[in-house]
Amino acid sequence: EAAYNIVLEPQKFELQPLESVDFSLKVFSSRPQKITFNLKCFTVIDNHGHKRLIKECAVSAEFIQPMVEIIPNPVGFRILKVPDEILREVSQDILIKNTSEIPTTFLLTIDPPFFFRPHGSTTQQLV
Repeated sequence: EAAYNIVLEPQKFELQPLESVDFSLKVFSSRPQKITFNLKCFTVIDNHGHKRLIKECAVSAEFIQPMVEIIPNPVGFRILKVPDEILREVSQDILIKNTSEIPTTFLLTIDPPFFFRPHGSTTQQLV
């Protein structure tokens, strides 16, 4: 099963002498990979369904994966709980930077008792 999809629009068109047509070639991939294929242009002779190859060109595309830098790496916390003392919030600023050349959407998850606090928001009480 191919992990990519090729869309060519329009796929079929007529051209009069010295005419040209704009078309759209889109290649989609669900994973990082290099793709190479041949784009072939055929002519149909006399509308009898006989086709002849008149032009061929190589097309290549490289799909890269997102790259992320997390600072500091690794992220570490240590809280020393002393009896009869209320725990105070301990936080650490973390920078997540998209270092690739493509827009990327992130979904961050973390297990309790840890939580994310967006920059500038109020604190939460640790119990």
